[in-house]
Amino acid sequence: MHGMKQTGSRLFLALLTCSLLCTSPTVASARTFYMRATTAGEATQWRRLDLGVEASRPLLLGIELGGYDLLDDQSGSLSARFSMRYANDFGLDPSLSSEPVFAPQVNDLRVNLLYLRWRPTKMTDFVAGRQWSINALGMRDFDGVTAALVPFDDRALRMRFALYGGRDVQLGYGGSMPGFSDVQGVPLGQERSVDRLPLLAGADLSMSLIEKIQLQASYQRRWRDEASGAERDWRLGDERVGAGALVSPTERINLSAQVSYHTLLAGLDHVGVQTSARISERGQTSLSAGVERRQPWFDSASIFNIFGANPHDELWIAMGSDVSKLSTRFELRSWARAFYGSDAGANLFQSGFATSPEDARALGVAAAHRTTIMIAERPLRWSSQLSMQLGERDYGGNQYLADTRARLPVLPGTLGVTARLIGLRVAHDHHRYEDEHALSAILGVDAPVLERGRLSVLFEQRASTNEVASTNIYGVIEMEVWR
Repeated sequence: MHGMKQTGSRLFLALLTCSLLCTSPTVASARTFYMRATTAGEATQWRRLDLGVEASRPLLLGIELGGYDLLDDQSGSLSARFSMRYANDFGLDPSLSSEPVFAPQVNDLRVNLLYLRWRPTKMTDFVAGRQWSINALGMRDFDGVTAALVPFDDRALRMRFALYGGRDVQLGYGGSMPGFSDVQGVPLGQERSVDRLPLLAGADLSMSLIEKIQLQASYQRRWRDEASGAERDWRLGDERVGAGALVSPTERINLSAQVSYHTLLAGLDHVGVQTSARISERGQTSLSAGVERRQPWFDSASIFNIFGANPHDELWIAMGSDVSKLSTRFELRSWARAFYGSDAGANLFQSGFATSPEDARALGVAAAHRTTIMIAERPLRWSSQLSMQLGERDYGGNQYLADTRARLPVLPGTLGVTARLIGLRVAHDHHRYEDEHALSAILGVDAPVLERGRLSVLFEQRASTNEVASTNIYGVIEMEVWR
């Protein structure tokens, strides 16, 4: 009962915040506030092997609040942003709410962003609070301060130098929230002490020359707290250096490159070179290619981890073309990958292609289209994707993915109907593994709510070799208000 009361009180406070903002009077034109809210509910039911019924009822709530030009002097020097999310499974047995494995599914409140930004002059920029660091080393969220200096800011030369530091925010990921938001954030109200989080510090330098050359260099260190009891023992967790460049020699050609180096491991996290070009003058046809070595970060919200999340070298080429007569854009992509094991011996350009039992190679191809078809003066938007990756039997087998979706506005400007079908198959050429498959069929309707809102209801039937077939119902409400 205590857990349910606490759940209800937190949800009530979140909804009350939205209500107060929505009903607040309009302020002066310079000072601006906005609110964006997403509420998603799910009802799932399937029969377990013991003939019992499993029924989860998770509710997900995301709220984003922002304010611009808080000083109301039309300078835009002071702004603020707040983003949070809440999750609770109302179908979970109350007796399980105290179990650690179910903790992320019960009364889970997380703060994604909470910061204040101040720009006292055109050359200085300060951010304090929970924020994101986005640079040549990727994205990281932390609780701390960023101080930036912009000595040059014009078309010929723009330069920005920034220092940042604070407490690193770990991946406090809850299983009840896949794909709802990012996987960052630390749950509030848990026993995990905030002062035990790693320390994070870094520096960024970015430059833009005549809008044709963009350069960036980044440095970052993290310290782990390996203290036992009251004693503190901060140890260097990782140290990374990264750089990136984007060059546009002509309006139709772009060249880019990235590299990041892990000093403690004395190895590259990622290195890559890419190029893209518009073949036709109007940009209807484009061609791109690249080569890279990657130590990928696992994305728990993505199905494409199945398609080679291991460290690998990759060579890829892609082509896209718009066919105006068919109101369709076609895209084709092909890649070759070398997955390397503990000896990191495999290399895409070495003979033999794989040099240890842990290494493997794979070839893949994917084709996609986006089409608009007019039906009774209503646009049917249809897109599909087919992909295939063929690999050695010791690495995942052959993988096939098919995904097609369509949306038709039944009533112009109001009711819309959506349908989607996803199929995945993995064929193993090894006596120890059996072939696997997964299938999901989705049918949904959506309608606008007020000026900037939308209500969606989705029905899904899911089946796979690793799960019991299930029926799911989703309801999503998105609202946006500006004052």
